[in-house]
This record gives sequence, C-alpha cells and structure tokens, in this order.
Amino acid sequence: MARRARRSGRCCTREDADAAIARIAPDPLVAAAPIALTATGFGGVRRAYAECLRDNILPIRAARGMHAAAPCNPVYTLDTDHSPMLSSPGELAVILNEIAPT
Repeated sequence: MARRARRSGRCCTREDADAAIARIAPDPLVAAAPIALTATGFGGVRRAYAECLRDNILPIRAARGMHAAAPCNPVYTLDTDHSPMLSSPGELAVILNEIAPT
C-alpha cells in the first residue's frame, strides 16, 4: 500500500507524502451492508467532482466515466495527482468553498 501511495503522491513534497503514508489505513473491499441507491436518496443529492489529470490511481478516463455516470455538476479539473489535498491544497480549498452550502 505504501508503494501505491508514493506513486500517487508524486506532485507533493516527499515530506508531505511520507506524512500521509504514515496515516494510511486499509479500506474495506466491500460494503459492510447492502447498499440501495434510490432516485429520491442518491438521485436527490447535488454532486460535484474534482478530477485529477495526473492521477496514477484513478486514471482520467475512469474518473470521467464516474462523473458522467453520476452525473456531477460542476466538474472541476485539477492538474495534479490523486491527492490534491497534499499537492494542491489551496486550489482544492477554493473548490470546496465554492461548492459548500451557504
């Protein structure tokens, strides 16, 4: 897992990547309970997406397929890796502030 994180963190400093790697915990491969998506539940939620052009974990083609299937509006494009919170925190903060409910 650390190797994967190192590859995905290539746009940030080595120090930031190492600090993030130290905090990585395993993700479950499957949901703990069955998931039911409904038009009124999931379909009624406003969705935004930040795609990352240099993401080695989720390539841009896959990311675009995901946000097209949801669909998401707005879609933001960041010229960064899989972890924009490390490699481009200022740009990500602007996006989050823009989409946050007021």
